Amino acid sequence: MSRRSTMSTDDFNDDLLAEILLRQPVKSILRFKSVSKAWCSLLENPLFVSEYDVNYLNKKKKSSHLLIIQNHLDEHLFCDRIRMRLFDDQTLTSYQDLIPQLPPSIDRRPLGVTVHDGVLCLLHNSYRDMTLWNPVTREFRLVPKICHEKIRPTTELWNKFSGFGSDSSSSEFKVIQCYFYFDSMNKKRALEPPRHYFVYRVSTNSWIEIRGKHVEAANAIQHIPYASRSNGCVKGVHYWVGNKRDGGDLSILAFHFSAEVFESIDFPSSRRQGRGALLRLPDEDRISLWIPPNNADDIGGIGDVWLLNKDDKGQYFWTKLLRINDHFPQIGRMLRFWNNNEVFINIRSADHVFLCNLETEKLGDVEIKMKEDWVLFGIYTYEKSVSYWL
Repeated sequence: MSRRSTMSTDDFNDDLLAEILLRQPVKSILRFKSVSKAWCSLLENPLFVSEYDVNYLNKKKKSSHLLIIQNHLDEHLFCDRIRMRLFDDQTLTSYQDLIPQLPPSIDRRPLGVTVHDGVLCLLHNSYRDMTLWNPVTREFRLVPKICHEKIRPTTELWNKFSGFGSDSSSSEFKVIQCYFYFDSMNKKRALEPPRHYFVYRVSTNSWIEIRGKHVEAANAIQHIPYASRSNGCVKGVHYWVGNKRDGGDLSILAFHFSAEVFESIDFPSSRRQGRGALLRLPDEDRISLWIPPNNADDIGGIGDVWLLNKDDKGQYFWTKLLRINDHFPQIGRMLRFWNNNEVFINIRSADHVFLCNLETEKLGDVEIKMKEDWVLFGIYTYEKSVSYWL
């Protein structure tokens, strides 16, 4: 990136200052904002932030942080119902408690959490209220509510699915929300239109509704399981696993934040039963698909892991990444890749989570233990970012 042409700085000193600051740790960057207005302006410049985050992520690929969220089973517990801890690494030896850092105006019991580029998207109130929060900069934004026009007072809004990510061309943060309308009086869904799709853009701080060809692929999906709603964004695209309307085959639904359009991607093979889970490969920033067997007695342990590829013509194809066979009969579910060779997994008939090494075929020493009445809400790889709202 040329500072002279893209950051409106005319002398060598400003150019040199930017290059020096790009090499500083996140904590130093936050302190330097208070040096002067000129420094603050430079550090909040979207071009500087974008290049800083790229440099930082390249350095931290092998030592990302780990965000673990646990939820208490008692829904009536007013406080301390959720734990949100940011660990320095996969050893889980030291962590930072994020809940006390939340601003008082934010509900501390989110129903959903999605993580992208160091920013957390917190969903509250049946997914109708939303907050974007960067724990590093401690900046947050209360996202305005969607304006649902021409609906009856008796109509209830039901969230079908949500997604959070950024535009690959501009790095602008965006949110995609899908709702359908449910009439509480006659217990029937509204016939026209069956669903509504809204995109939130940080740059305008507003929602727009998308229709027509932009949502055709999404309308062809009958159901998206709850477990598939927080897979995150990879290179400007958010992915979900869902069932098609015509026959119920499992399929991948993708939303491109740049073009604001949905796309359907077929599974590696036809599959109407069972389930699939999308897992991000952090080292390569690519999407993989874990397809477990239809039942626990199937030969081959918990099935195959496939890697999603795209050729020069824009066509998708799958390659088998690995087959997890009967060397791991105790594995119940793959949760999250830590790197290309290590994955966090659930143990069958247990609440504990282990870090499993796929090369050595051994369970690691790292274990996430769940205390009584606590369950795992989510586990995420987390890269600190100095991203500011544009």
